[in-house]
Amino acid sequence: MNSKIYLYASLSLIISLSACKNQNSGSDNDERNSGQEQKRNRYEDYNNSNQNNSTSDNNTQTARPRQKTEDELREELNNKELRKPKEYLTVSYDLTYRVFSGKDEIKGTIYNNANFASFKDVVLTVAYFSATDTEIDRETFTVYDYVYAGSSSDFVIKTYSPQGTKKIGVYIKNAVGI
Repeated sequence: MNSKIYLYASLSLIISLSACKNQNSGSDNDERNSGQEQKRNRYEDYNNSNQNNSTSDNNTQTARPRQKTEDELREELNNKELRKPKEYLTVSYDLTYRVFSGKDEIKGTIYNNANFASFKDVVLTVAYFSATDTEIDRETFTVYDYVYAGSSSDFVIKTYSPQGTKKIGVYIKNAVGI
């Protein structure tokens, strides 16, 4: 009976050792696999960092562009406004006909709606129209004054209207940005 217990205990021990060995061999494989995975991950990380370095040298990296500073945004908006003065300058006017002198007097104001850009030497076009809205003639005048951002400048133009003029129109043609 003692030998049966001994045999039984031996078999139990062998079975448990065998199970442990299978588990260990599985974990050895897992450790080997995880070690291989770690090596693979390190290799991929190394390659990715090298690719990023090489692409940044070629300026082809597709990373998010950096955010512009407030000064850079102001400068960009100022340049945009300077390129298109007709979008930011408006004019209002009144026409007065001087009977004794025969001259027309156009009094008006140039408004600058730009946030940052200022202008000078604003070129105005005066168009003369008949009673049927046909343009008879047109002239250009330059207002030699500064129109700063968010402000206005007054002007007076004295001219002679062509015969048959019933209406006039005053338009911004151009301006010099400063």
